[in-house]
Amino acid sequence: MAYDRDVIAVNASEDTNPKQSGLRFSLTNTFGQDARITDLEITPENSAIDQLRDHSYGEGAWVSELFIAADVQNGVTDINNGISLPGSIDLDWDGHDESASNNAILSSGSSATVSFYQSKSNGSPIDMVGERVDITIDYTLGDGGSGSRTFTLLL
Repeated sequence: MAYDRDVIAVNASEDTNPKQSGLRFSLTNTFGQDARITDLEITPENSAIDQLRDHSYGEGAWVSELFIAADVQNGVTDINNGISLPGSIDLDWDGHDESASNNAILSSGSSATVSFYQSKSNGSPIDMVGERVDITIDYTLGDGGSGSRTFTLLL
């Protein structure tokens, strides 16, 4: 699993927040088989960034804490009341239904776009420009193998 080094801070139009409090980046499946993203761990370098919490009850890009647009299956996790950071997101549980499976699935060689929304400090949106965030992605391969990949987002 490769990070495409294309992270940007985003000011999503879905709310009135004027800050670039969202993150978007791409991953490429470098394995010769399907890869399922099962968990993500988010660790901001700046300890003032203490929460990831969206602003709505909808599900999707910029209205969920995590949305992964992938070619085989999109991954989405919408967590009631968000998560404290640093923290982990289990894509097998979407915050509403424990039986839901919202793992992102990427075919061999394909890319996926990962969107996080909304980074906060003490309950208020925080501008992510200039921030550094470590991401660990856990994955399972089509043949049953598994692993993880850690990389740093420099905004």
